[in-house]
Amino acid sequence: ARFYANLCRLLELDSFAADQFCDERQPALRRALQERLLERDRDDWASRLAPQDTCVAPVLSVAEVAADPHLAARQSFTRAMHPRHGEFPQLAPLWAGVARPARIELAALDQSEAILAESGYTDSDIARLLAQHAVE
Repeated sequence: ARFYANLCRLLELDSFAADQFCDERQPALRRALQERLLERDRDDWASRLAPQDTCVAPVLSVAEVAADPHLAARQSFTRAMHPRHGEFPQLAPLWAGVARPARIELAALDQSEAILAESGYTDSDIARLLAQHAVE
């Protein structure tokens, strides 16, 4: 509760400080938060709010996560090679004690359907995933 109270105070939304769990006030709270947060960019808010005991952190893009120095030091990403799209950053295996490969070779596009079928997906599941562009 103190994190939420700190956030309300710092955003000058004190009128919502007692309403963290009040269902009736949630729509008004969301509108007020949206209006206030649109006044500055993400990084400005993060730099103002994060050090103030608010449990605020920026939501990073995939590219920002892949370039994060902390995650780089932990070798959280590796390079993947796609047969048509080339090389790109890829999340590495994150199990403790597991060696992280320097590079991952991805299956060719024409193998996607076979891999899904082998994994137990039905033809209709595969067709749906392909139509939704969830897989290539």
